[in-house]
Amino acid sequence: MNESENEKFDAIVIGGGLGGLSCAAHLAKRGCHVILFEQHHSVGGYATSFQRRAPDGDLFDFEASIHAIAGCGVNGIITQILRDLGAENDVRFVDISGTIMKLVLPDRTVDFCMDQGRFMNILIHQFPEEKESVRKFFGYLNRLWELLPDTKTKPLFSEGLSSELSDISKKSILSVFQSYFIDQRIFLCLYAPIAYCGLDLSQIDLLKYAAAMREVFLEKSYWISGGSRNLSQALALAISQNGGEVRVGSRVRKIIVEDGKARGVELEDGSRIKSRCVVSNADATLTFLEMVGEENLPREFLDSFKQMTASWSYFQVYLGLDEKFQVPEDLRSCFEIGILPEQPDSGPKAGTSFAGLTNYTLLDPSLAEGGKQIVTIGTPLRVENLQDAWGVSSYLERNEAYYKRKNETADHLISMAEKVYPGLREHILVMEAATPLTAQRYTLNKNGCYVGFDLRHKRLPQRTPINDLYLAGAWTEPHGGVLGVILSGKQAAEMIIDEHFTTAAC
Repeated sequence: MNESENEKFDAIVIGGGLGGLSCAAHLAKRGCHVILFEQHHSVGGYATSFQRRAPDGDLFDFEASIHAIAGCGVNGIITQILRDLGAENDVRFVDISGTIMKLVLPDRTVDFCMDQGRFMNILIHQFPEEKESVRKFFGYLNRLWELLPDTKTKPLFSEGLSSELSDISKKSILSVFQSYFIDQRIFLCLYAPIAYCGLDLSQIDLLKYAAAMREVFLEKSYWISGGSRNLSQALALAISQNGGEVRVGSRVRKIIVEDGKARGVELEDGSRIKSRCVVSNADATLTFLEMVGEENLPREFLDSFKQMTASWSYFQVYLGLDEKFQVPEDLRSCFEIGILPEQPDSGPKAGTSFAGLTNYTLLDPSLAEGGKQIVTIGTPLRVENLQDAWGVSSYLERNEAYYKRKNETADHLISMAEKVYPGLREHILVMEAATPLTAQRYTLNKNGCYVGFDLRHKRLPQRTPINDLYLAGAWTEPHGGVLGVILSGKQAAEMIIDEHFTTAAC
């Protein structure tokens, strides 16, 4: 085994998602000798993009997954973080808070907007018989917001819960909706902003729903000009400009544990690199069960950890359309459209009746050359068993059964999209489809999960049972989403500085 004794770092960061990039950038800024290893050929995780060319040579720049993020105003948390890292001028944010998302129900279309008062009036107009119920529900939701702790920079459960909030956390949003409304179509309209999680209404508790909706209605939303790749690259640049190092195409196989402490990593090529501490931005299952190893973990932690379930993945279709495609006039101000299921009592039925359509070129025309357009269509999917779901034994395997389901699902989603974009198929120049297995291949997240653990679980603490091993990213505190994972990286770096270094610089 190749021991690289000449390569010893203050900190090693595993994984180049936004959480890992943020952590390494903050450590480098404080003078730490830090290195980040990313197994893919580029950093960013889900915050990335890819390019394809049309037959005439025009370029399509496809955003992989991110639509809108919070915390990017002049004094927003992400803006402040970039300012502290000297990267503020490397990223430009566009305020999209005033945009409308169309919610397409079987019998009508409902506008969803991030202005609470306006959205209430829209619901009352669409469902006049529910007028008083709408007002009472939003009054109740606003009262919950006043009771909730600040969750921008810390997890929802960090300070414990009052008895009232504890009782609220035991209620499902399905039961609450049923207590307020008769018309179940309203359920879907109120659920749409968090439909990405894929869970049934009965599986999401009111407390987490209220926290998520507080961000929707009380925080502004932004688009990253040019795509989320620009944010990832800005953080990577901040690492290198402050003396840190980023190595892509370098997969970590093991975290070296000595006497209960993380002391470095072993790469796939067998080389071992030592450090004073390690931060994992990788999939939590991969981190603990493979890289650390069960033999190094307390039984109580293992038993609890194995009860936690990962979030759903997504099936995405990426379409590059010709310049002749015309968005219907009534949809030209809506870059997002939710095509909702016919049965509203349980939420979206993955891959069959719920789809989200995003027209990125309505947000940012520069993403497609020659007046062309980019449209993505996605639906949440959970993969419990690879063999049953895709006919394969490994996320790397591809066979006839896999391609058959992939093509059928893509075709189904395009058919759903044609309900709102008639004639869409006739204008497709480029098409790519990404399954949950595609997501796992690029990120190593088990079964291609998108946001760490699902909403039913508390996130893992950033300090782990292994001394000097920390977590950053969607699996840990404070919360998921772009803002949450960038914050987790900053907070992990601050813990390391406080616990390992007595001076301002490492």
